[in-house]
Amino acid sequence: MNKIVFRNATSSDWNHIAQLLQEAKLPLDGAQDHLDHFVLAIKDESLIGCAGLEIYGECALLRSVAVNAEERGKGVGIKLARQILDRAKEDRIHTIILLTETAQNFFPKFGFRIIKRDDAPAPVKESVEFKGACCESAVTMRLDLADSVLRIARHASLITYHAICHQPFAICYCPNTLFTAPIIFCRAVSPSARCLL
Repeated sequence: MNKIVFRNATSSDWNHIAQLLQEAKLPLDGAQDHLDHFVLAIKDESLIGCAGLEIYGECALLRSVAVNAEERGKGVGIKLARQILDRAKEDRIHTIILLTETAQNFFPKFGFRIIKRDDAPAPVKESVEFKGACCESAVTMRLDLADSVLRIARHASLITYHAICHQPFAICYCPNTLFTAPIIFCRAVSPSARCLL
């Protein structure tokens, strides 16, 4: 099996990204302006998938999640979603919004929930997709990253104490969630939790 490599997009990738989005019947409008926040899936030096973010302060619009026809059903889309959401965490994004006409059953596995279009954060509604690139019938979904971390913390595999601040924190590895690396954060935990000194 040939290895899939994930990397950030560059301006030279645009023609290949545009072709992939057109084949997936996803809008091109505004995408090229946000290539700095696109992640690509590369196999045998060919583009097989992409996903992008439009960042608006602490909010972001997830867009252009596409996998070419030959690679669908092999988990590439899930890996791409994890990659782009990990990058959103690194960029300290708190809320992610997306619009979709075909994938409303795919994104809930990452914690997204359906909301009313009007309830999206105001900065995100200024994006090209909200202003017309996506039709009014598209489903609007929201993910609050901080809430996702706290939900995962309830299933943490280890509760211990921070060596400096002496506050309990959780370390957990959750391979079936959007997080691909251990999550470490300081947060008060239940007194009944088993703490390792």
